[in-house]
Amino acid sequence: MAERIRTSQESERAAEAKRAQQEQQQQEQERQEEQEEEKAKAQPLYEIPVDVNGAVFPLRLYEGDVLRAAVEAFVAQNGLDASTVPILIDEVAARISNKPSPQQQQQQQQQQQQQQQAAATAASLEPLVSLAVSLDNPNPDALPLPPIAMYAGESSQAVADAYCKANGLDVATIAPQLAQVLTERAEQKTQEQHAAAAGVTAAAGGGAVSQ
Repeated sequence: MAERIRTSQESERAAEAKRAQQEQQQQEQERQEEQEEEKAKAQPLYEIPVDVNGAVFPLRLYEGDVLRAAVEAFVAQNGLDASTVPILIDEVAARISNKPSPQQQQQQQQQQQQQQQAAATAASLEPLVSLAVSLDNPNPDALPLPPIAMYAGESSQAVADAYCKANGLDVATIAPQLAQVLTERAEQKTQEQHAAAAGVTAAAGGGAVSQ
């Protein structure tokens, strides 16, 4: 009788251990599935095309991924020989160093937009063109003329006309000359600003993939 009881208890313990092991395996599987679902929803930091027997498959790297583990998983999923792991690691590492991630590209675009907005704001506060005006005047006691300034969006002819009227100059004679100079200087300034904007390079940001 005691032997049967002992055998029954051992069987129950074995059954409980098996159930516990199955529950643990199920929980681990669910956890892995959740991680895979999260990765599927997340945007990869890098997506490296890899040629596998003539077909190209993407090797995706996400924030926090370990490069070796990601490459080993890729090799296993695509039935490649394990000896290709170090080769792929070197190749992917080289591509990563030369290719900004989508987040880095987005950061670069945001920085460039901020710089352009700052330049536009500064331009709106400063005159597009500011010139000193000097005319032959037979009166030695006459005060010097103030500089003429034109802001972005203004008409050079309207600015010249208003300047001449405000300073008692001949609108018909002087204003067209001033308007021509303002137009030329404004075009030159605009070209310089475009050239400067085209030469702006944004600093690269950083996403984390460890090797």
